[in-house]
Amino acid sequence: MSVAGLALHPFTAPRNLPEALGLLAERAARNEKTVLLAGGTDWFVERHVAPPETEGTLPLVVDVSRLEGLRGVSLDGDTLRVGAGVTYLELRKDPRVVARGPLLAAMARDVGALQIQARGTLAGNLASGSPAADGVCALAALDATLLLRSVRGARRVPLSGFYTGYRKSVLAPDELIEAIEIALPPAGSPFAWRKVGTRQAQAISKVALAALAVVENGRAPASASAWPPSRRRWLSSPRRGRSGCRARSRRSPPPISSAPSSRTSPRSTTSARPPPTGATSPSRSSRGSSRGSRSGIFPAGAGLTPFGLRATGRLQWRLLRASE
Repeated sequence: MSVAGLALHPFTAPRNLPEALGLLAERAARNEKTVLLAGGTDWFVERHVAPPETEGTLPLVVDVSRLEGLRGVSLDGDTLRVGAGVTYLELRKDPRVVARGPLLAAMARDVGALQIQARGTLAGNLASGSPAADGVCALAALDATLLLRSVRGARRVPLSGFYTGYRKSVLAPDELIEAIEIALPPAGSPFAWRKVGTRQAQAISKVALAALAVVENGRAPASASAWPPSRRRWLSSPRRGRSGCRARSRRSPPPISSAPSSRTSPRSTTSARPPPTGATSPSRSSRGSSRGSRSGIFPAGAGLTPFGLRATGRLQWRLLRASE
């Protein structure tokens, strides 16, 4: 659907956040469908493949892009608060995000073209629930918490408990995402961001990885079982389709193990040796036709304690081996 097609929908623009919440509550009580429009970079595209709708069944489009209650980035001690209406362009240019949350800044640089970054919002990326959402991957590594608000009040939901299935979440019909809150790790913590797509830029992710680590006394736990359950749970499912990092592959990924293992190439019967200690091997996509972008710093030989580590398939194995 084009911007001109928006004229077919009933449309309103609340003046403030309480007015928007009241409208959502009224329509939810009548079981009427409402679409919150911030950047619209996902919603407009989805309209092209959506089932035909008659004029009477079109949802009400509520423009929330100018609501002050959803704007702004703030840093209170070690807690970063990103308003739901903050765009990727604002995110990547904010000096507080660049200094204390470089993983977010690196992710924001890889989201679409400059035009998409100027319109798309981080909260919209979360609300759409796409498996290819780059923002979800980065926020999962940061163990972000979502602040949800309605006329009934506010509640905080960890990102790990936000999604219930493919494009499904715990967000109620009368709620909206007000902000994303992140308890930041110590300044200078090593991080890595890797996105692989069919092109160098402006491509939907085929595989994305976000990783963050904290160096604690120069040592890492002996195995993944020593990590806190909240961190370890993300690594127990090698193919997550809703949050964390994603991999679109039909082959079953190898199990995660702290013990050395060998891999057999489909083109050869020779077992490949594991990567050397303190170094990571280039991913298969970087050697083939698929391209990607990479950001981050992991000091060679440093003992790393995973801080919200998110990885998928072979990338999990390589990152774990590199941290030993």
